[in-house]
Amino acid sequence: MSWTPCTAPCLLRFVLVATASMLSMGCMTDGNEAVFVFRAYQLANPNRVGAKLSRQIIDHEGRRVVWVRTIPLLTSVNIVDAEVVETDAGRAVKMGLDYFGGNVWLQVCKQLGGQDMVVTVDGFYLFRTTVPHRQARYDELLVEGPWGLAQANGVAAHASENYAIANP
Repeated sequence: MSWTPCTAPCLLRFVLVATASMLSMGCMTDGNEAVFVFRAYQLANPNRVGAKLSRQIIDHEGRRVVWVRTIPLLTSVNIVDAEVVETDAGRAVKMGLDYFGGNVWLQVCKQLGGQDMVVTVDGFYLFRTTVPHRQARYDELLVEGPWGLAQANGVAAHASENYAIANP
């Protein structure tokens, strides 16, 4: 039996799994680093928008790849607080938005309602969901999807800390 060197995809998968393992175990931070950072992106077609305006995001296992617009629609920078709620569709995260985030979410719903939105946590792809056409309130955001328990609880638990780090 002979030894064969690891290929690039194999090595990439190993690095991603190792990184995901370290993130899931938790890491020691000095309180100035944001963790469980939420970002929502518009789905992109790289052939249509160009390589400079889109980028790839992969899941923590390195199996699923999705192309998104480079600039996120909404991030943890504008999420004041969050909580995990149960809906008819399953687990969801209800996020309170600051004034600027509420205005951004209003524009996103008006311009992109009905289109796909990609949800990431700490830069890793989680799932796709649909941007609603109309919200009852624009100062909060309900993100339904196939949330994992750890990701949902992590985003909810660290939302106010991440907001304080981003907005000192």
